[in-house]
Amino acid sequence: MNSFSLTAKKKKIERFASAAQRVPQNRRWIFSDAFLYESEGSNTSPNSISSIFLNRFFAITLVSKVALLIALLPVALSVILLKWRFDWRFRPNKKDTGTIANRLFVGFGAAAEQPLLNWYRSQSPGTVTYIDSAKSLVNWHKVPFLRFFNNTLSNFIDGQNALSCLPPELESLRFGLHASLIKHVGLYSYWDTWFADLKKYDAKPEEIVCIHSGLSTFAAVDNGYIVNFHAHGLIRHSIVFPDFTEVELMTEFELGHVKARNPNFVKISLQRFRITPTVSPNKNKIVLFVAAFGTSEETDSFKRFTKTFPLTGYEFFLRPRINNEVTNYSPGDFLDNIEVLTSEGQLLDVLSTLNPKLVVSTASAGLVEADQIGCTPISLASESDRVIIDMVFPMLEAYLNWPRDEEAIFKLLEDALI
Repeated sequence: MNSFSLTAKKKKIERFASAAQRVPQNRRWIFSDAFLYESEGSNTSPNSISSIFLNRFFAITLVSKVALLIALLPVALSVILLKWRFDWRFRPNKKDTGTIANRLFVGFGAAAEQPLLNWYRSQSPGTVTYIDSAKSLVNWHKVPFLRFFNNTLSNFIDGQNALSCLPPELESLRFGLHASLIKHVGLYSYWDTWFADLKKYDAKPEEIVCIHSGLSTFAAVDNGYIVNFHAHGLIRHSIVFPDFTEVELMTEFELGHVKARNPNFVKISLQRFRITPTVSPNKNKIVLFVAAFGTSEETDSFKRFTKTFPLTGYEFFLRPRINNEVTNYSPGDFLDNIEVLTSEGQLLDVLSTLNPKLVVSTASAGLVEADQIGCTPISLASESDRVIIDMVFPMLEAYLNWPRDEEAIFKLLEDALI
């Protein structure tokens, strides 16, 4: 698996993110815009004349200083909007209000978030405080407006100074990074101020677990907390990491990637959360569809798959994704006899119960879990899929893919090999 080569797009994304990774920890959040690296890295065409002009224009010292003054207004407005969004329009939830526990779990609404939280609580001594988003921070203590405002301006000016001397690999993204700073400095500063005030509590958290590498994570690390990263799924090249104390990932391939990118990370290991169950090697004639995106396009691809292959005698199940765009599934969406499962709980539990022969998805991490217990994973993603382009794990090389491997899948079905 380690011999799989990266595509040109993957290499470009990795080049951006690796350069950002080398920025000192206290300023690395400024360069942590994964969406920027993914979108620009996926574009292999030469930079447009307008893009080249903007990047060079913003490299002029006088221009950057004028831009700083102009940007102060939207930055100040973002402080007011964030304060309203996360604080002023909410009343604290009285059942949550109180002292932060000795361990803190910070999520953001991922599909595997609740199972991961339940596992962490079962493994942790004492109690665990769950922060599901910035909206819930007010339940423990409010972020003072003036301190938040001053912190945002300070972080913005520091960000502008950091962007005045870019790593060579990021020169082509100068304008995009300036725009990213304006967009994200308020949210980072909100988390930063909240974590700074948390130090005033008598019972500070001994450990903070984050399931993604976002602005909240950078703010926690920048405030000196012990922060461990438990990946909620497969990681991407565009992700920039703060200096985590421990990192737990899904696959060996990803371990190698993170070790190469972050040689100073000492504790990197496979996840304890996802323990592969022991199941019978004799698989049931079941096709389990696992929604990765929950979009109508994904639903259509599932439907086309069922109409393409001779699946007589198979049972069909669908595992939806939490927060799907397609919120309601009906049997007529696929086949008359398909059963729609709940999206709650761990997928490994579903795989263990059904023990299906085929697990079909676009780009779900569930294909990795299916492979680990001996099912046959089939990906319906294409090489142009933005998730596949950015994904560290080489899913298209590792598993069967439809329609690319249609002939091979037909043969496996006809020979009853799966």
